[in-house]
Amino acid sequence: MSERWAGVHKEFNRDFCLDETVLRKIYEVFRKYAEKLPEKTRILFRVKKADDLYYDTPDIEDVLGDENSRDKKILKLRIWIERERPEEVPLFDHNEKYYAIVTYHLDNEDKIVFSTEGKDKDWCYLFADELESQIQRTFIKNRFRFLSYKTTEGVFVFSLVAILMSLLFRFYLPSPRISMDSIQKMTTEMRIYKLLELQAQLQPSINWMFPATFLILIGAMVTILLRPFSRLFSNLFRSVFYWGDMQAAHNKFRSRIRNFSWVILGGLIVTIVGGIIVALVRK
Repeated sequence: MSERWAGVHKEFNRDFCLDETVLRKIYEVFRKYAEKLPEKTRILFRVKKADDLYYDTPDIEDVLGDENSRDKKILKLRIWIERERPEEVPLFDHNEKYYAIVTYHLDNEDKIVFSTEGKDKDWCYLFADELESQIQRTFIKNRFRFLSYKTTEGVFVFSLVAILMSLLFRFYLPSPRISMDSIQKMTTEMRIYKLLELQAQLQPSINWMFPATFLILIGAMVTILLRPFSRLFSNLFRSVFYWGDMQAAHNKFRSRIRNFSWVILGGLIVTIVGGIIVALVRK
C-alpha cells in the first residue's frame, strides 16, 4: 500500500516586497519545522538572476549578500526542505518529495507559491499557517491591484469598444424617420425617389463607417495583446527583492512615483480651481 501524504498548496497573484527581515523570519519557520521531522533534512535556496544565471546554496547569508543590482537583479527565489543526501546527488531532484517549498517570482502571474507536504498532516497545516502569515507580510498594499489583471483589461477594452461603436452609430450614421402616413400618401414613383434619396444620404456615412469599425476592432485586439494598462499598473506597484543594490533603486523609483502623483494631483486641482474662477468671472 502506498504512503499517504497530506499537504497544503497556495498561490498568490500579489506584488511583493521581500526584505531581509521577512526572509530571515521565513527561514526560521523552515528551520523550526525541519527540526521536527524524524529524518535528516536540509534547507536550500535557489536564486535565479536577470543575466540567466542561477545558484543553489544552503546559506541564507549568500542570498542576502548577493549583488542584486539592476542588471543582475534577482528574478526568482525558492526555498525548500528536502531529505539530506550525498553531495554528488543533484540539488532539488524532482523525483524526490520535498517537505515544503516557497517560490517568489517577479515575472510570473502567480508571483508567490508555497506548498507543504508530509505524512503528518498536523505538521503540514501548522507549518502552512505560520508560513502564510510571514508571506502576507510581504504583500504590497495596492488598492488598484485589480487594474493590473489581464481579465480586467479585456473587460475595459471591450467596454470601450462598445461605447465607441454606439457613439459612431448614434451621432454619425443618419437615422431618417418617415411616418407611415407620409409613405401611404406617396405615389409609387415618389416612394422610389425617396428610397434613392435616402440611399444617397446614407452612402457616404456607410463608406467610412466600415473602415472606422475595422480600425477600432484592430486597435482593441492590439491593446489586449500589448496590455498597456495592466503593464502600467504592474510597473507602478512592481515587486522587488529588497536588499543589495535594488534597495536604493526601489526607493528612488517609489520617490519618482510619489512626485509624479503629486504633479498630476496638483495639475488637476489647478484645472478645477481655474475653471471655477473663470466661471465666476464670466458671471
